[in-house]
Amino acid sequence: ASGDWVMEKALETLAYYHEIGFKDFCININVSSIQMKEPNFLSKLKAVIEKTKVPMQAIKLEVTETVLMENIEASRALFDEIKAMGIKLALDDFGTGYSSLNYLRNIPLDVLKIDKSFVDEITTSKVLSEIVDSIISMAHALDITVVAEGVETENQLAVLREKGCD
Repeated sequence: ASGDWVMEKALETLAYYHEIGFKDFCININVSSIQMKEPNFLSKLKAVIEKTKVPMQAIKLEVTETVLMENIEASRALFDEIKAMGIKLALDDFGTGYSSLNYLRNIPLDVLKIDKSFVDEITTSKVLSEIVDSIISMAHALDITVVAEGVETENQLAVLREKGCD
């Protein structure tokens, strides 16, 4: 499957950079809900990691809310295993789907990525600005790093920094 190919190429590239001296490099890999539902997803991931010999702490898997919403219990079990391996987890496009606070409580996330649609209007919409403020505060209270996607202007950056976005 193409997702497997992407994962393999990404980890091979990371291994190459580590080999030539860039030991601090990490990689984020977007994983689809289809990939995560495969019964052998974890064994494939482990096999590629063993083959490339990259440190697991240099890998961050990014998933969307859709992955979580399809089966939160199965997702939690899978994510617990991934975290136990030392791999980090990021929730991508936060705020565009169902944004259930239940999975923020139940899924061991390292990073929450605020969707670009919130960032686009953060300097012009008081409502969106307050929502972003709340997301950052909530995530930090849960010890989750917050990243804003699609920052394009100095003003957006300034507002996000002021709000404490990581």
